[in-house]
Amino acid sequence: MSVGQSSAGPVVVVTGGAGFLGQALVRELRKPAAEAVLRPSEIRVLDIRPAPPGHSGVTFVRGDVLEPEDLRRAFAGADVVFHLAALIDWGQNPAERVHAVNATGTRNVIAACRAAGVPALVATSSLDVIYAGHSLHDVDETTPYPASYPSAYCASKAEAERAVREADGTVVEGGPRLRTIVVRPGSIWGENDPYHVGAMLELARRGPVVRLGRESAPTHFTYVGNVAHAVALAGKALREGSAEAAGQVYFVSDFPPRNFFDHLEPMVRAAGGRMLPKALALPRGPMRLVGRALELAAEALRPIVPFRPLFTTFSVDYVCNTFTVRSDKAERLLGYRPIYGETEAYERTLAAVRRGAGR
Repeated sequence: MSVGQSSAGPVVVVTGGAGFLGQALVRELRKPAAEAVLRPSEIRVLDIRPAPPGHSGVTFVRGDVLEPEDLRRAFAGADVVFHLAALIDWGQNPAERVHAVNATGTRNVIAACRAAGVPALVATSSLDVIYAGHSLHDVDETTPYPASYPSAYCASKAEAERAVREADGTVVEGGPRLRTIVVRPGSIWGENDPYHVGAMLELARRGPVVRLGRESAPTHFTYVGNVAHAVALAGKALREGSAEAAGQVYFVSDFPPRNFFDHLEPMVRAAGGRMLPKALALPRGPMRLVGRALELAAEALRPIVPFRPLFTTFSVDYVCNTFTVRSDKAERLLGYRPIYGETEAYERTLAAVRRGAGR
């Protein structure tokens, strides 16, 4: 038992707990004792969205990471903060907004942890913090940050991650030092995924989905349940006072990497849609030009009417690049192993897609 830790279960706070990963983490934290990584005495969720169904027994705090007073209310008396709140962006939102939510919001969370005497902070980051716009093969946590980034999202997540790492070991009010861990999952997917699966299904409703790029371009996707498990393990490591695990960043992956479109094609079919064969894939270069034209149109129209382009130069490059990582460090220091197998993950996701499509 670490310094300052009582025999009662910890009070935990999940920022962004009403979101895709946040809801999965709340489910993970609420597992029966025999399966639980942590056994919280109280789970609080801070989110700007209303509480989703299934949050009974969870203390919900409607609030914003950009409002220090909201964070103060949510963090009072907390033992572990899981910071998941973020603005996921593929180049469709104003850069200032992306930076504010992801970078400034994270700095606010760190300051609130210090002020409330919270001793443990786990922040969910992204593979994108080391992404410079080109392919990355079998990288690990020693890969340095690039000198520049291809999008505001990548830059904002890198700034946020640096702030969390720099905060490790700093003094908190009336308690022990703040210890931090950063978790970098592969592209998260699963049932009710609004980002990869949801976006692809939206395209499929408009007609056959066209593949982009003619490269094999495998990337590491990570099932949301396995990400939630890894995040909970990070909280457990800090709760138990693991000096070796604290202050570290961890890649998290689970199944073999796949091409972006190969990975999502079963979901498109489950929704009754169709994806065109690889032989009809559109080449990367011309599609980057189309993406840039859509970006310029969005910028021009933004003062008049919101316009979110279907894709951007960043998203074209992203799905056409290889991005594979190693997660052996998380296995070694956090005890991470996927708790959901590949077949089960696909079955769960496909079932949710079929329910949503009324099939």
